[in-house]
Amino acid sequence: MGLRERISPQKKKRQSMNPPSTPLFDSPRDEAFFYQRTTGQLTKNLHWVYDLIKRHGPITIQELEKQYNVPINIGSGRTSDLQRMGYIAAAGKIKNEKSNRPNTLWKVVDANATPAFN
Repeated sequence: MGLRERISPQKKKRQSMNPPSTPLFDSPRDEAFFYQRTTGQLTKNLHWVYDLIKRHGPITIQELEKQYNVPINIGSGRTSDLQRMGYIAAAGKIKNEKSNRPNTLWKVVDANATPAFN
């Protein structure tokens, strides 16, 4: 048969069922951006944060956490993503009561726009 080994159809099927050893994306954020660009839809967490900002904004990430139980890591990451996508913008800053540092107020850019969500 030479140097090449013949692969049985069963072995080919098993190989195709195994996931690739390296991830397709460097981070979940990259995957979310790819998903949004290819489908035109936002992921669940993006939708959650966008909807809260649209209904209750301008609002800070800390207020999202305190009032609506949005974890800080989800709130800050998703607001960055939504800002980069052009759905939200900074509306000003207010002083955080605990840290005495400025917190960004977020608002929806176009209240009439309705992005597609997954």
